[in-house]
Amino acid sequence: MRIGGLLAVAGVPMLLSSCALPAEPVKSCKDGVFVRFSPGRTQLDLDAVGQVLLAVATLEACPSARATVIGHADPDEQTRLSAVRASNVASVLAKNGIDRGRIQIRNAAQKTSAKPDNRFVSVEWR
Repeated sequence: MRIGGLLAVAGVPMLLSSCALPAEPVKSCKDGVFVRFSPGRTQLDLDAVGQVLLAVATLEACPSARATVIGHADPDEQTRLSAVRASNVASVLAKNGIDRGRIQIRNAAQKTSAKPDNRFVSVEWR
């Protein structure tokens, strides 16, 4: 949630100036962003927050677009990590003004044959 110059992420206020706030939204309402996570982690770091804010800016510029937030995890990680990651990203979108009715959350659980380095959440809009 934006409060003056503050951003609340998981209940912890952060100064917006400390985040990689995008200068302008993604050029196309058909683009998306990837929010990367460290192995075994579900919390957003500053780079991840910057990507979510880029999604917020674009969704604000494309008011008819609906967001799909898809959590991913490495094959050796617990499947629930992808769901928690997606939920955390969706919460930051909502706390920064994107109506929850515009956000769909999905979990793309990976099988053991999947490629490694699937520690991300994709935010797509249409």
